[in-house]
Amino acid sequence: MTPVLQTNPKAITEADLNHLARQAGPCITLQVPAYRPGDGAGSRQTLLRDLAHEAVSRLRDLHRSGDAIASMERLISMVEEHGGGPAMILFAAPEFEAIFNARTITHPVVTVGSRFRIVPVLAEAMAPREFYILGLSKKHVRLLRYGDGRCEELPLPPGVPPNLEAAGAFDAPDHDLQNRSTGGPTTASGLGGTRRVRFGTGTGRETEVEYVHLFLMRIDQGLKETIRDKPLFLAGVREELTEFRKVSKHAYIFEQECLGNPDRATPEQMADHAFAGALREYYAAAARAAQAVPEQALKIVGDGCRIFKAAQEGRVRRLLLAEQATIPAHAALDGGSDGEDLINASAVETIRTGGEVYAVTGTELSALGAIAALLRF
Repeated sequence: MTPVLQTNPKAITEADLNHLARQAGPCITLQVPAYRPGDGAGSRQTLLRDLAHEAVSRLRDLHRSGDAIASMERLISMVEEHGGGPAMILFAAPEFEAIFNARTITHPVVTVGSRFRIVPVLAEAMAPREFYILGLSKKHVRLLRYGDGRCEELPLPPGVPPNLEAAGAFDAPDHDLQNRSTGGPTTASGLGGTRRVRFGTGTGRETEVEYVHLFLMRIDQGLKETIRDKPLFLAGVREELTEFRKVSKHAYIFEQECLGNPDRATPEQMADHAFAGALREYYAAAARAAQAVPEQALKIVGDGCRIFKAAQEGRVRRLLLAEQATIPAHAALDGGSDGEDLINASAVETIRTGGEVYAVTGTELSALGAIAALLRF
């Protein structure tokens, strides 16, 4: 039996999916949406008991159901009776229970079968989970570190200017922002010397653009040692984000970004934006993987039964599936299950045998149907 975090469940990870894929059934999955006390929907404990009652009804005809029910009861007892909290997903099997925060869960659902129901949290588990957030503003540069659903504000590294004025107004290179000319004789010293007169090289708009360019270059250079090879998520005004992408030498900047002024956003608000950006990053990668399927020689497209069997045999290198699609499995296919879904079963088997899984939103993978697989052999 694995340990369960009672008061502060962690976010689900890819490693957790691997562990879940190796558990023997019957497997109970309870999806519990976020709950706030006083919202009129009843207590979370009442909802959990209703879900548990439904799970027990489905388990009656399955072997070893008593062990699975005992695990489920232990799991439910660890959830606070009257408290609220974020969305969760609970997993219970004979002598096994686990609970995770799961932001993508929005509706209560019970699943009982030979495997845990992991498709609803695939994207959340597979999306980038540790990266930096750069809030770009001419008046205020911010750096935050994102990990497991939370944001931590960091001090700026010494080489990163805190604002545009600090970056360029005091020490901008002369050849970039101004020229000099010889003026008339000075009268200050009476020595007959000459003085230098400075004047701008372009319009005010051109000067500002040059300042911003230098500002963003210095930010990128100053972040190098801190960020290293971690992904970077950008938040700010589109014009400045676009220019930063042009000057940046950082290897991995999210395609997705948060548009708007990040100056006053709280770390909690930034965490919400970052989580949404990480999910979009994952879905974009999944869409690219789906587009590449027709070019592959070894593949199965749209045939859930064949893909499931190939996954069981360890032949699936990469599985692609549509999150909202279902393909009911016949009981004879898998030695007996209670309404198990072939798409979910294929995902579990692919993870169990070391393959990759990509999920896209919707009910189809473009022209590929609901599921497709690239094979090892």
